[in-house]
Amino acid sequence: KKTMSIADFDNAPIEWKWSGTRVVVMRGVPGSGKSTTASKYASKALEHNVMFEGRAIVVSADKFFCDPETLGDYNWDGKHIKCAHQMCKHQFMQALRDKTWLIIVDNTNTQRWEYRFYCDQAEKFGAELQVLEVTCGSHPALALAKFHLRQKHGVPLEKIIEMEGRWEDDNRAIKIRPWFE
Repeated sequence: KKTMSIADFDNAPIEWKWSGTRVVVMRGVPGSGKSTTASKYASKALEHNVMFEGRAIVVSADKFFCDPETLGDYNWDGKHIKCAHQMCKHQFMQALRDKTWLIIVDNTNTQRWEYRFYCDQAEKFGAELQVLEVTCGSHPALALAKFHLRQKHGVPLEKIIEMEGRWEDDNRAIKIRPWFE
């Protein structure tokens, strides 16, 4: 579809042609900037559409591992990954039922099956679907090293490389180059 820099994406106007819910599925390896992009997208949407009164949500499996009392301490435990994704799906479905106008799914989503549920449910509820990929750009090895240094979750570089290695392209996606390109 379309490829742009993160700066261009941040500065691009959000088109408001839909009259119902918009579901945005974020894709990217840890440290790529997908959570930052998701947060900026939601903020920009709220700034330009005050009539929606804050009806936007970012759902993420990562939130399961964040300490609610410290609002950010991250304690990942692989034994609970299934519960984390179930929580994310539950929050997503609640947002669809509540007719939340902007729902952003912020998970790595390296393979299409990982986010198929969100796409299928968006279609079932008549929501507009947008897929945003934060890519490795033109220098994947450099990007993965930078992503590893930037990410906050302690994911080993080898695991990030493995995640990138199983990446499946999605022709619907808007591709966003990393911040350093």
